[in-house]
Amino acid sequence: MIRYLLLILLPLFFVSCMTKLTKEKEVNCPVVEILCQPEQWSGMAYDSSYEVNKFLDSYYTFEKVNQINSIDNEWALCFLDNKKTALVYDDAGRQRVMLARMIKYNSGTLESGLGIPVSGHAGSMSVNKDKIIFSVSATEGMIGKSDLYEGTLSGNYIHNAKSLGKKIHQNEFTWESQPALSPDGKVLFFASDRKVGFGDTDIWFTIKDENGDWVEPMNCGSHINTGCSELTPFVNSNGKKLLFSSAGHQTVGGYDIFESEISDEFWSAVKNKDLDKLKNPDFFFSKPKNLKPPLNTKFDELFPSSPSDADTLLYYSSNQDADKASFVSMEGGFDIFVRKKNVTKKETSKPDLAKKDIDFNVNPDIKLDEPKIEIVKTFTLTGTVYQAVTLTELDEAEIKVKKMPDNTVFKEVKSDKNGKYSVELNKDVRYEVTASAKDLFFETASIYVDMLDNIKELKQDFRIPEMLTLRINFPTDVYDNPYRYVLDSNGVETIQTWQMQLDNLAENILKSKDKIKVIVLTGHTDDIGTVNYNLTLGKRRVDFVKAELVKRGVPEEILETKSAGKSKPLIKKENEEMEMYRMRLRRVELSKILNN
Repeated sequence: MIRYLLLILLPLFFVSCMTKLTKEKEVNCPVVEILCQPEQWSGMAYDSSYEVNKFLDSYYTFEKVNQINSIDNEWALCFLDNKKTALVYDDAGRQRVMLARMIKYNSGTLESGLGIPVSGHAGSMSVNKDKIIFSVSATEGMIGKSDLYEGTLSGNYIHNAKSLGKKIHQNEFTWESQPALSPDGKVLFFASDRKVGFGDTDIWFTIKDENGDWVEPMNCGSHINTGCSELTPFVNSNGKKLLFSSAGHQTVGGYDIFESEISDEFWSAVKNKDLDKLKNPDFFFSKPKNLKPPLNTKFDELFPSSPSDADTLLYYSSNQDADKASFVSMEGGFDIFVRKKNVTKKETSKPDLAKKDIDFNVNPDIKLDEPKIEIVKTFTLTGTVYQAVTLTELDEAEIKVKKMPDNTVFKEVKSDKNGKYSVELNKDVRYEVTASAKDLFFETASIYVDMLDNIKELKQDFRIPEMLTLRINFPTDVYDNPYRYVLDSNGVETIQTWQMQLDNLAENILKSKDKIKVIVLTGHTDDIGTVNYNLTLGKRRVDFVKAELVKRGVPEEILETKSAGKSKPLIKKENEEMEMYRMRLRRVELSKILNN
């Protein structure tokens, strides 16, 4: 059964028939020409068993990546360097991006969200130094349309984002997505359903001209593209291979991952900007090779990527375990997998003592000590806890350390009379550290130190506020189904879920509930919509927060809710993108009114 139609239904990555577009679309869309006729793969699967591989110089292992998969879809890892990566995932019906760090080849830890100043489903991306190409698909209006953008990546934010322009985007109906830059950043591969292709979606490429602008895209040709769909291109770090997913060629089933050799002549033509030669791509790309089972399965394998050499370390997504979805296993839908090449350690042959060229005149006084690298596995987290407004040092402030991602309490300490605290933590572990104080609210920080970092002490001060701002990230017009992670003061996702933040808030309130007369919760919205509409929306969102606090044991009678709607906007920062500004505007502010 041809399963390539499965993913065409997904809003960002694939396009299906759309109505209410133009008469041309309405007439042509239902008429489907049967072009996709894949052959069944019939090779020999790779045997990953130890009994076979122990005799080989190298062998592959295949496994699921730990700590970054969830019961929802994890689509792709887009590496920013050897350890840092962007994870594309699903959240409440929308595709979003989180930055993560690979602790080991088979496990990672989330670090923060990524500020993308373009509204819509966030797609995959490709980075060359600080330049980033990314895709965004519309969530309103022209559903299914996807565009490519470029910008500058700084920290966890994309600056100066702009569309790649009309040469790349053929018209207002086409879908361009899944960018892949060459190692030198001079060639951009991407997937598109633009006309004059071989199938539903093809892989195309463009190069930069003398002015640094992208030229008219060229199809990768019949060696790469088929009458089916080709998607998710990736260029290996040495520029020698193009990896991609296809529902055509010879497949195990669904979408499989293939690799094609890129000839040196291709890079020569790129260097010389020989567009006429580049328009004959079959000379440059070899016929693709299926990466075969167990990497490819009867399900779908997508988004090949690697921080280095794809033959050594290859990441990809697959829905092969979709039927195992559960909150216990934290898997389901599409998950991230990794193929690792392991080199077998062979015994070196002993020297032939009979050889005459061996020098036996060794000075016995010379000692050849191998250099020892001391790895310190712990570090000390220190700092001072202040009152946020007066900056007064707070004694007896509680510092609670939770180990992530399992959200279990690791240690608890209190600040001394000078507001100082100190706690020893382990490296290569992500912690959530929360400081709270009597009659005030709390502040939380995410802490992580790499095992190879020689740091012995890390400073983290806390400023505990009198008024707390909850930045639960609600989708537009939604009040009872937030996105997974809360936002920071810049409108970028943190790694703290909204449930975790409300757990902390409820615990904070319950510790001093006898002193609290009332807690006032005020809902704020962005500037879109009428005054009355936003007053209602703000009230519904703040009532949602109230209901969640009551579930956590907070007495309902001390919670007072109201809505300011869009009447009290925050000051827009200089050069702040409107999308990020509106995310900051959606918030709930809390203040405590104490007895006496």
